[in-house]
Amino acid sequence: LGPTLGWRIRRKTKIPKEKLKEILDDMIYKGKLIKKGPFYVIFPYILVGFEFYFTTNRDDPERMKKAAEAHDALFYEGYPLGLSKLEPTVYRVIPTIEPTKRTYEINKSMEIQHEILTYELMEDYLAEKDVFAVVPCSCRTAAALAGNPCNRTDENFCITAGALAENAIESGVGREVSLDELIEVMKKAEKEGLVHETFNVQEAFLFICNCCPC
Repeated sequence: LGPTLGWRIRRKTKIPKEKLKEILDDMIYKGKLIKKGPFYVIFPYILVGFEFYFTTNRDDPERMKKAAEAHDALFYEGYPLGLSKLEPTVYRVIPTIEPTKRTYEINKSMEIQHEILTYELMEDYLAEKDVFAVVPCSCRTAAALAGNPCNRTDENFCITAGALAENAIESGVGREVSLDELIEVMKKAEKEGLVHETFNVQEAFLFICNCCPC
């Protein structure tokens, strides 16, 4: 939502500028929007919208419970594919070393190698960033609100680095940690039997989910 769209919203709703800003800022506080410069950014529910909303965990508890129950129902119905119990999922285990750079013809088979990286191999990858934060796990928060809490742990093991960590720290959602502290979190997650997952990207912000079987 940029300045032009904000003006259009005010014209259609007749909401005064200061009141509209108050509404949008409240949505930021509750994890429904993100502020970037003069812009209010809204993400699709999957991905990012779900994570910010339940990680922030500041909306009305009853409203959040209803949202969590709806999400839980979608999850087990198989929508969306990336967060479902179906195979294959959109997520992959942290990450393949080399990105795929070739184009393949349709109906042609190809060899794919995935590699599971332990926290030791992740250390150099993480060291490229300079800001780190541990944030509440959106999946475990939503599952608990829906009445299906994690069977493995209720501790926070979600990790962010770079710009995403800066945003989490600035908003008060994340706890800033050093690289050494972050590695200790990763070690503890491994001892809990959790699996490190992220997107297979080489740049941009970084997050690491530590996922359980349930």
